[in-house]
Amino acid sequence: MITAITHIAYNTANMDEMVDFYVNKLGFEKAFKMEQDGKLWIQYIKIAEGQFIELFNEEKVGGNIFGDRYNHIALLSDDIKAEVERLRGLGVEIVYDVAMGGDNTWQAWIADPDSNRVELMQFTDKSLQLQ
Repeated sequence: MITAITHIAYNTANMDEMVDFYVNKLGFEKAFKMEQDGKLWIQYIKIAEGQFIELFNEEKVGGNIFGDRYNHIALLSDDIKAEVERLRGLGVEIVYDVAMGGDNTWQAWIADPDSNRVELMQFTDKSLQLQ
């Protein structure tokens, strides 16, 4: 069963400005960051317990003010394997099956009818979001 939204993710070519906006202007706090090849990859901003904005550090982000910045939404599941099987039974294509993510959460990926990415997530006792 899906129980909550855990995060929404955006691509940004303006990481410092985005962090400033969400932390210093809106009053949220930096939670943790993840690196890839020695460079900042993702910065998590904590909104509330278990809820985040995930900022992907992208050098180039196209589009206008309303486009190409959405990355995905993540939905929390209390049993991701059962949820994936339920969705599969309803004919939903599982784009990426259940696997452990770099943040120590179980993840699977689907797409909505407009091809928007949707991450299904289940926390573990080692999930960075819960540290």
